[in-house]
Amino acid sequence: MWFLFSLVGIYLCVPFLRKITADTKLTGQMLLVTAIFIFVLPFLESVLPFVDSILKIINRDIGFGLLGAHAFYFVLGYYISVVCVTQKWYAISFLGGIVSAIYIIIGTYCLSTQAQSSIQSLYQYETLPVLLESIAVFLLFRKLFEQKVCSETSGKIIKRLSLASFGMYLVHDFFNALFIQIGGLGWTLSYAILIPVVSIGIFFVSFLSIEILQRIPVLGKYIMG
Repeated sequence: MWFLFSLVGIYLCVPFLRKITADTKLTGQMLLVTAIFIFVLPFLESVLPFVDSILKIINRDIGFGLLGAHAFYFVLGYYISVVCVTQKWYAISFLGGIVSAIYIIIGTYCLSTQAQSSIQSLYQYETLPVLLESIAVFLLFRKLFEQKVCSETSGKIIKRLSLASFGMYLVHDFFNALFIQIGGLGWTLSYAILIPVVSIGIFFVSFLSIEILQRIPVLGKYIMG
């Protein structure tokens, strides 16, 4: 539950962040500067060994830490939802997302092969490729749905998922660990099949768990509501 501490930190920062996000231009400038220190400099450290020591000093002295990354995504989601995005920037974002996905897949394969064990460092949310992928996915859904009107049924489903999403996030790691334990019994499925199956399974089990918990009067109202 380490992320709960970061959530508390973000909520404490909301009054200050609200002042910044009141000005779209100021929000963009803050995101740009923050991205340089949280995502760009660490990425350059990993791919440019000859400037590694210099960048480490800069990033150490002016770094933003974990809360900075969490708050960054928090503000970024709002910014992307309100800022005007041209077709040119949609294309650039999608291209960046595709390149980043390829980089993560190939990089993870190479690093894992070299280490003879699973290396997940490129999947960390504070890495530049993950940031570019996140922006691309957000803009993709914005592009697909911003002009569409949801039916009454779709609206109800989206509302239920929205109400359950935070609780699902809280409990999903428990089911993730459970699936890992079950996997320890020996699964013969290919990873290409196993990963989507497990992901979908964790999603639905987490959702059903929160649906049940939300029907418990006190727990549902004050904790999961």
